[in-house]
Amino acid sequence: MGSLTHEQTMALNTLIYHERMADHIPRNGSITVGDLIVDLGNRNHSGAEMSNDDWNRALSFVVSDPVLSSLTINGSNFSDDSRNNTNQTTGFRAMTVTDPRGNVNPTVIFRGSVGYGHQWHDNFSPASGVTISPHMVMAREYILRLGMANIDVSGHSKGGNLAEAMAFLLPPGMINRAISQSGQNQSDAFLAALTQMQRDNGFSRTFLFNEWRDPIAMIFAHNMNAANTFFFVADIDFNNVLFYHRPDLFLYANGFWRADANYLSLDDKNLARLLNNLPEWAWIGRLFANILGDPPHWCARFYWAVLQANNVYLDLLARRLARLSNLLAQFCPVMLEKYNAEDSEVVDGAIIFCDYGDALGELRLASSHGRTTRGRPVLAATDTTVGVNIIFEDGKCFGLSWNHLEGVGLGETPLSSTVPPGSIEKNCIPDTDGNEWLITDDDKTISIGGASVNAVLRKSVLVCNNGGIIQIVLSGQ
Repeated sequence: MGSLTHEQTMALNTLIYHERMADHIPRNGSITVGDLIVDLGNRNHSGAEMSNDDWNRALSFVVSDPVLSSLTINGSNFSDDSRNNTNQTTGFRAMTVTDPRGNVNPTVIFRGSVGYGHQWHDNFSPASGVTISPHMVMAREYILRLGMANIDVSGHSKGGNLAEAMAFLLPPGMINRAISQSGQNQSDAFLAALTQMQRDNGFSRTFLFNEWRDPIAMIFAHNMNAANTFFFVADIDFNNVLFYHRPDLFLYANGFWRADANYLSLDDKNLARLLNNLPEWAWIGRLFANILGDPPHWCARFYWAVLQANNVYLDLLARRLARLSNLLAQFCPVMLEKYNAEDSEVVDGAIIFCDYGDALGELRLASSHGRTTRGRPVLAATDTTVGVNIIFEDGKCFGLSWNHLEGVGLGETPLSSTVPPGSIEKNCIPDTDGNEWLITDDDKTISIGGASVNAVLRKSVLVCNNGGIIQIVLSGQ
């Protein structure tokens, strides 16, 4: 499958801002993008600082594109925490569009902030010197619940920031490409908490598209990959410079060009870096949010708890993975080099770990499906039964979930805690019900009961319903 063009993706980034969109997507069913726009009609449109004429132009662009108009939105994959838009909600909105013909990768679109006070607490966090914001936690959970691989992610403004973050946080094969349209880049603290492999994967898979005069993209775009950064000039002028941040301006572009490595002056770069790493910006964001609306319940109780939890969690994960890699390199360098390539088939006895756990586990296959590698039976994507195929013994789970933060008050758990605040330390009991191994190859299959099932590969991942991602350390060969 292929990807949508950047213009098609930016059209969806615009569509998700429509304030009446949620009213026309069935909760239990699906609708094509074209039918959604027909349902919206030619009435007054609102959202994203766009006029009714602006909206009609953007929607006409989508309807006239046969690929875009035929894409499907499933109501179960439409997440809108602002349907009622009260201060008790987070303002998080995401949708997944899929191609019924199978020619286009599944595409996840995250919405940016829409002006309500409760979203600005999160919006300023990429510039506050922290690792992960609450909306990043929600975006990660949203994608894991999809149970899909080779996903393209995109968004405008804060939505672009979330798309970027997923390219860094989730493994290759799960995220294919991220397009950030006028989105804030990640803070230095966020990048420092990742492994070098995660940073390399994130930068190589992220593409940025900015209007040249957009002040938001300029101020918060200090650590981008110039090779994957593109600019355009919209053939339209505004008195208010902030309007150059609108998501629909790509419709007025006279072409796109790749950024030069020195596209910002040194002073501009230093200013951008300073603004992206001032902790005080978090409080400026909270002050701005308080001006726009009362502090919401979710933010006052959870905001810093989530940030502290992820700071601790990412630090523990990085140190644990480093120790694990060193240990494996010492004891089995030949096996790692020869039989542990990403496309190696996984067999009975493979070693696994979960990024929310503290112990290694094992994959088992009691009886062969009829396919073996080096004398051992190969596992199929459907071999996910806990206690039969997935074995973790004497491990602890430190799963951090948005729902786990219920009852965690502001500042109740110190950052120095060995257990991430907001997490629940418990015995590791994986929950893989309804999930299959993701990131497999269609040309490596196993025949089971007359059906062709993809084989598990060393690069494959399995989503645990407790929030973790089970990954394969050694193929078992």
